[in-house]
Amino acid sequence: MDPRRLYSAIVFIPLLYGGIRYSPPWLLSLLIGTASLLALWEFLTLYFGPTSILFPKIASCLGAGMLLVAMHTGYSQALNPWLLGIVAVILTGFFISPTAMRQRLPLWVAYPFGVLYVVVLLGHFMLLRQLPHGIALIFFVLIITWLADTGGFVVGLSLGQHALAPTLSPKKTIEGLIGGVFFSVLGALISHFWFLPFFSLWE
Repeated sequence: MDPRRLYSAIVFIPLLYGGIRYSPPWLLSLLIGTASLLALWEFLTLYFGPTSILFPKIASCLGAGMLLVAMHTGYSQALNPWLLGIVAVILTGFFISPTAMRQRLPLWVAYPFGVLYVVVLLGHFMLLRQLPHGIALIFFVLIITWLADTGGFVVGLSLGQHALAPTLSPKKTIEGLIGGVFFSVLGALISHFWFLPFFSLWE
C-alpha cells in the first residue's frame, strides 16, 4: 500500500470526524456542497479531458449549486426518487453495454448525468443530516463504503481471478466484489453494536 494513503488518512480522518460531528447543519451542507462541486468538476474533466470547453462545465456547476440549495432546504424531495431512478437506469446501461451507451447517447448527456451522478448522490448526506440520528447515519454510510472499498481491493488483489466488468474496469474481479460485500456487511454489524442500536439487524 502506498504510504501516502496512510499519511493522508491519519490527517484526513480526524478532520472528517470533527467536521461531521461538530459542524452545524448549514456548515456541513456548505462543506458537502463544496466537495460535491469539486467532485463534479473532476468528473467532467476526466470525461471530456483537461482541455474541454469551460462554459458547459461552469454551467453544470451552477446548476448543481442550485440543486444542492434545493436539497438543503427540502424543496427537492419530490424530485429525489426520479433523479435517483435516472442515475440507476444510465448506470445499469453502462454496466451492461458501455460501448453501446457511449455510441447512442449524445456527448452533452454527460453534463446533466454528471450533476445527477455526483452531486445528487453526495447531496444526500445533507438529507441524512436532517434525519433523527443523522450524524450517526452519515458515519454508518462512510464506514460501510470504506470497508466495502477496502475489502474489495484486498480480496481482489490477493484472490481475484475472474473479471467482473473488463470493459468498464479491467482490474475489478468477482472475488473482489464478494469481498466488498462481505466487509460492508461486517461493517454494518459493527456499526449496529457500536453506535446504531436503534437499527435492527434486518434494516
